[in-house]
Amino acid sequence: LIHMPRVVASIAKGLYRGRHKGAASFVGSAPHIYTGHVGLFDIDYLGHMNNASYLNHAEYARWEWTAETGMLKTFLEKKSEFIVTSATVRYRREMKPLFRKFEVQTSLCGVNDRTFSIYQNFRYPGVGGVNKIRAQVLITGVIRRGRDIFNPKKFLIEEGGVDSSAVEALDKSDVCMDEAFLKSSELDDLLKQSAAEDDLRVDPPPK
Repeated sequence: LIHMPRVVASIAKGLYRGRHKGAASFVGSAPHIYTGHVGLFDIDYLGHMNNASYLNHAEYARWEWTAETGMLKTFLEKKSEFIVTSATVRYRREMKPLFRKFEVQTSLCGVNDRTFSIYQNFRYPGVGGVNKIRAQVLITGVIRRGRDIFNPKKFLIEEGGVDSSAVEALDKSDVCMDEAFLKSSELDDLLKQSAAEDDLRVDPPPK
């Protein structure tokens, strides 16, 4: 009931910012900044932002980011979708009290022939100690067109109009914390293997 209106609001804000401030680059060194507040629908009985709410705001930040940069329009025109395949969250410091302002910094930090990787930091606006990371989110996903998985490098260069050198540079970027990303990928592979084994257990092939 609440989620979709917030998604629409994030898209509208991104479109407004892209139109009136000039579209930012989808691939660039400066992260996109989404601002939010710890709301009534975000907190739990402890009075701080609930763990699930971080993923919600990370998603709103990605909607705003893609709308502002024009990438959302490209996805719609090409009848393509970005599908999240894994999300890794590290909670470092709680966010409270109610109505506390925060920001989410979003960057495309990695891309290969099959997946995107997006790195997001939650912070309080400010400098020094107040601006320490509150939570970190690492998103991996694929581009789907119909029933097929589309090469994200090809999509960015040929259909998104992104400079090829910038896309290739993402393979060598340290923004995504290369070592941490590799460990996350290894964990993802282990979970896939575990799920496949469980599928065979509950639904074995006919003999």
